[in-house]
Amino acid sequence: MNKRIEEIYQQVMDEVCPNPLYRFAELVEAAARKDEREECATLCKVMLWRTPYEIVVEARIRGRGEK
Repeated sequence: MNKRIEEIYQQVMDEVCPNPLYRFAELVEAAARKDEREECATLCKVMLWRTPYEIVVEARIRGRGEK
């Protein structure tokens, strides 16, 4: 994973939030380039395989929630 994504991850780990994975998705969606978002979405999909969060987090990272 590249340096910018690692910095975003570290920021989330330093915060106190109820759902760090959603926060990570939110920050990646806002700050990362499209190729970085794809890398993160793929990673989250693998980590969350077959959980209720998989589709939501993957879509959020890829920016599908944007209007």
